[in-house]
Amino acid sequence: MNTIQARFSALTSTVALFGAALLLPVAAAQCPPGLGARSTPTSDFIVNGDGTVTHLLTGLMWKQCVEGRSGPDCGTGTATLVTWPDALVAAKNSGFATQRDWRLPSIKERISIEESTCRTDAGLLNPEVFGSQVPQSPLGWEGIEWTSTTSAANPLQAHLYAQRASFGALSSGSITLDKVGVDAFSGGVLRLPFRLVRSTAVFDSLLNPQTLTFPAQTIGTRRLQPGATFSIAPLATGGSGNPPITYTAAPANVCTVSGTAVTQVGLGECVLTAHKDGNFTFSAAVPKSQSVSLIATLDIDLSVTASRYDTLTDALLVIRYLNNLTGTALVSGALGGTASITNPVAIKAYLDAIRPLLDIDGNGVVDIATDGVLIERYMMGFRGTALVTGALGTTPPATRNTAAIEAYLQALMP
Repeated sequence: MNTIQARFSALTSTVALFGAALLLPVAAAQCPPGLGARSTPTSDFIVNGDGTVTHLLTGLMWKQCVEGRSGPDCGTGTATLVTWPDALVAAKNSGFATQRDWRLPSIKERISIEESTCRTDAGLLNPEVFGSQVPQSPLGWEGIEWTSTTSAANPLQAHLYAQRASFGALSSGSITLDKVGVDAFSGGVLRLPFRLVRSTAVFDSLLNPQTLTFPAQTIGTRRLQPGATFSIAPLATGGSGNPPITYTAAPANVCTVSGTAVTQVGLGECVLTAHKDGNFTFSAAVPKSQSVSLIATLDIDLSVTASRYDTLTDALLVIRYLNNLTGTALVSGALGGTASITNPVAIKAYLDAIRPLLDIDGNGVVDIATDGVLIERYMMGFRGTALVTGALGTTPPATRNTAAIEAYLQALMP
């Protein structure tokens, strides 16, 4: 163990024992003349005025203060001390400055903002950018922070950014310590500060683009089957390497998706969107969307084309449903020879979903003696006066005339 590691090990035992009480604000020392230009000049950063700064050289946006601290000089509040797993979760869940993609920096990212010319600045950061006060711990060390980088030699350990302000001395670097568990020096769980970072459009502009292709779905219109699933086909293609293409579906009252399996929920346009996130080489692809229409028809038992819209099956199922029959009483003797939906529960679920559309005469009431009769007569081939005589609602009165009723029924029988 070298001198830095030995001193840092002693330090961490003290931090674990005494916690936040030892993390006190310290003001930055002044740089002496003759050191030359800063390695992180203020001109390399944009101070966004919302507690964040953007590093123009890397395109990374940083939270100015470690978590728990705030204010122009980061002197307000107490640094939050957490274990490594908790730091990862807290970063992922942060919504600071309305951003939702915060994360822990890698060790190399954290070193990229280190001020190496003027080593007397508190925390080895440019105080004009990151504030003049940072948490300090015993033995003169400041800026001890978790990073997301794990140890190649020991996956149970993670790299910490550790530093100490002193003239001419080796005062920063990477040290690995247990991610979680009992610290050998203190006998307590190791909890340390952490700083948030996120990528920005400046950084994304330096990445290679990737493009998705998402063709129209082979079956673009489907008769609704509540609870049933279908596969996205064809799938989206394109992009480069990992991460994989993923899908979302909307709105939730029409469809949902898990993997590439779409579950039908209700009537409407099911919008399927393909996504491919970026990585360290490629920017995120522009999402691409395709729609599938989930429609209502009067093919209640979902028969093949030749036996659809049959008076003795589909119309009979509607009439029985409107007569509040369920189970075997609903379907017995009323299923077509080519029916693909025979389960009475599934048939009732479909009829429940389309019930508002069974108001054929448009009077706002679904009634067996009017709407049920109109469906039955239409499937029998009745048109004109023969279709509607004695089959129109009166209380409330029908709002569709004969021509409108025929057009409406035809739309339910594509």
